[in-house]
Amino acid sequence: MKVKCENGHWSKLPVCYSPCKISLEELTKHNIQLLSSNDQKNIPDKSYKHGTEISVACKSGFRRSTNAALVLECYDGKFRYPRCFSGRTCRILQDDLDENNLELDEVHDNEVFYAEGEIIHYKCKNGFYYLGQPTGKCSEEKMSYPKCTESSV
Repeated sequence: MKVKCENGHWSKLPVCYSPCKISLEELTKHNIQLLSSNDQKNIPDKSYKHGTEISVACKSGFRRSTNAALVLECYDGKFRYPRCFSGRTCRILQDDLDENNLELDEVHDNEVFYAEGEIIHYKCKNGFYYLGQPTGKCSEEKMSYPKCTESSV
């Protein structure tokens, strides 16, 4: 890619992305496995380019809460890992987040489904406050949400 300076401004600069490595610990934590057993042997050593997608499957006894494709996605040095579950799940809905002035924290940023009994940490949208810790829980396939308000008093 070439960049040039015109009238004192640079054209669009290139963006550099870091490669990703698959973590055996994250595969285990998310109850997923690579589709090919040959791939398992090379996990610790292999690097993948930004944007790479690798198909995975739920481990035996676990399932996905949706029919969406199960892939690891490399994004700037970190894979995004889908999750598989053994029991009941809850789903976070964007309308419920908006209604309560919430957004997911950085740890749960791309998560939609949660396991029964799991505690979810939220953060209030800019300009909104919560007294205490804004957490919710997945219980009986329903998600509980804290409410953030405009006033901190």
